[in-house]
Amino acid sequence: MIVQIQEGSSTETGTPVLTLEPMWRRFLTGDWIILRCDAGRELHSVRYKWFVNNNIKEFSEKIYTIEAAGIEHNGEYRCQTLTQTTADSNSILVRVSVPVSCPSISSDLKEPAVSIGDHFPIRCTSENGTLPINLMLYHDHHPHPLRNTTVVDSRTATFHVTVPPDGEGAAYSCGAANAVAHVINCSEPLVLTVSGPTGKFALQVGGSAVAAVLLIVFLLLFAVCKLHHKERHQDTSGSQSRRDTSSPNHDEIVYSVVQAKKKEGGSVRTRREPQESDSRVTYASLMYLETPKVREASARGEEENGSSIYQNFQRR
Repeated sequence: MIVQIQEGSSTETGTPVLTLEPMWRRFLTGDWIILRCDAGRELHSVRYKWFVNNNIKEFSEKIYTIEAAGIEHNGEYRCQTLTQTTADSNSILVRVSVPVSCPSISSDLKEPAVSIGDHFPIRCTSENGTLPINLMLYHDHHPHPLRNTTVVDSRTATFHVTVPPDGEGAAYSCGAANAVAHVINCSEPLVLTVSGPTGKFALQVGGSAVAAVLLIVFLLLFAVCKLHHKERHQDTSGSQSRRDTSSPNHDEIVYSVVQAKKKEGGSVRTRREPQESDSRVTYASLMYLETPKVREASARGEEENGSSIYQNFQRR
């Protein structure tokens, strides 16, 4: 309470003086207040009249007592003494301050899920308390407020919030203070679930991560293509090796020189010419020589010409 006392007239003149007990500058709700109207000298048959905010009170005693102060007792007090003359006392301004109440918290969000970088309003409202009131917004129960503002003609403050990238969840709460009370982090928390970034903010925050992911994808694709190429090369080599095993090519050396075989007296005679020592034949030629017709032709030719029909088969 703030007490304003105006000096009255001298007690010798009979003008009453209004006093206050206790002489506090501030009263809280529930306090005991005593107002005393003193005429200044002993007068017989004195009557008293009390005024609060210029309204006459139905009370005629010398002492005006307020047993439990409330906001309804705020105002300007004065008294009169009624004798043969009427005189007004000085005035006293009584103010009863109400401690600020714990504010409530609210938001326009329909769902508790938000994304990093989202913008939304949060309102803190204190229903009781003597104005002005300082309303505060807290983040994750931190002892120092994230934002604060003072309201003088309203009990609600609106805070515009951007979700920071600092965790998987966020909790906001409200606090308030006025001249006689201070309450912090007292509201029910507004708990939000924070997901990944969206929109332009997401591009700014996750640009490097996107580039890294693209690089990894490119390297994986390159490795897969290289592995596929290697498997195809191995398949081709295996097929070539199988072909070489079944049908030797012309690079394989089978024999140096092949001479005709001739039966003489139940024995087999093989002749090899010295100049043919470096000659080679192919696998196909040998297969041809193995046929019965060739063997018969070989026998006839050697009988007629005295030499083998087999010539040096050169590497093709």
